[in-house]
Amino acid sequence: MLLFLIPFPILEITSTFVVITICTIMKKVLVEFSHMGVFCGFGEIDQNYASRLSKLKFDDMKFVFLVPKDYIGAFGDNVEYVEIKEKYEKRRDLNELPYVDLWHATTQRFHYRAITNGTIQLMTIHDLNFLYDKSKLGRIERLWRLQRKINKSDYMTTISHYAERDILKHMNLHGKIFR
Repeated sequence: MLLFLIPFPILEITSTFVVITICTIMKKVLVEFSHMGVFCGFGEIDQNYASRLSKLKFDDMKFVFLVPKDYIGAFGDNVEYVEIKEKYEKRRDLNELPYVDLWHATTQRFHYRAITNGTIQLMTIHDLNFLYDKSKLGRIERLWRLQRKINKSDYMTTISHYAERDILKHMNLHGKIFR
């Protein structure tokens, strides 16, 4: 997980001298849990991530969970919640969401993407299993979709070295590296 905990000076000018105060900006990390409640591997992953992340406490970082309506409040009050709404599914327009510093898509099959300038995009890629069990046309389509997501991501991470090698072999990372 990338943490962006960057203190910065603020200048306060008084009549006789300049005071430099060091303060820490509260960073917001949105975690996209669009598979929450779906009975599949990605649904289980979302459930496990949310359970663990909601227990973490940082003085200078706040998690924001993008979840289906039924999961608002399900992980306590240590995190903020944003409901996945029907209109997002139709328009993919998420400009109405609060600004976040980091947007983490927990799987390569995410449904939502931050549109705001300045938001760092992190995508976790689990595997390229579709290369081994789909038709040629299905493989081409999924490679194309994944490539578009890679192109729009600032950073990527994988769940294994095997997945990383597979991605390096089949995808164009445009010089991006895994974190």
